[in-house]
Amino acid sequence: MLKNEQLLKFFKTAYCFTDVQRNTACENWISENVKDKTFIDLGAGSGIICYLAVKYGAKKVYALERRGRLIHRMKQILGDTVEYIHADLYETELPKCDIYFCDFLSSEFWNEKRFLTNFYQEGDEELESHGQILDLVEYAKKHNFIDKLYPNMVELSDIDGESTTEWVDIDVYSHSKYSSEFLLDYYGMIRENSIYRNKVKSKEVIWQGHIKDLEYMEVNNFLGWKISFDNKYEMSNHLPISHWGLVNGSS
Repeated sequence: MLKNEQLLKFFKTAYCFTDVQRNTACENWISENVKDKTFIDLGAGSGIICYLAVKYGAKKVYALERRGRLIHRMKQILGDTVEYIHADLYETELPKCDIYFCDFLSSEFWNEKRFLTNFYQEGDEELESHGQILDLVEYAKKHNFIDKLYPNMVELSDIDGESTTEWVDIDVYSHSKYSSEFLLDYYGMIRENSIYRNKVKSKEVIWQGHIKDLEYMEVNNFLGWKISFDNKYEMSNHLPISHWGLVNGSS
């Protein structure tokens, strides 16, 4: 079992796989949609999404991940229940799948790499694989899986508000069925996670639609985002408590 200091080396930006809103939304959708389907996670990280796909009966599950140490950790957890692809998304030929999952989100919607510079120094390998969400959209269009890419619906807003951060108990038992099981069995040593407390003073929705129609836009205040699976099971960076927040650079 990994120790806390090893986990922090793996997941410097706090543990997104302990976010209850993310796990609940993803597990609810996966439970209804992956049975007997071919599924790929385009950036598998901790392996929790692949774990859920296996539990809910996917016919075949692929875990694409560029970081070798995370592939190694996933193999300890998932064994031979998934097929591992140790590669960069934009530099490999993807298998044909029914569902392409990509949790591309950070507090800064347009440019995850810019957000991650808060945690990593320039030149760190962690920054090399992260870019802009619009790169993913164009790649998915070029390779003909944009209509199979999930989550797929986006709402963008101009938000006047503020976010503060703190460490809180992750409350494993508040998570959905298999997400809770994953955390208890494989990351039971994690007791706390960094979260944002978000306060929205005003919100103006500026765009809604399918991710394939997404275009860059700016706002006057903070960029608030909400994504969902066919307009169900939402995740956002402006819930009262979230792994994501309204941060400098979102605007």
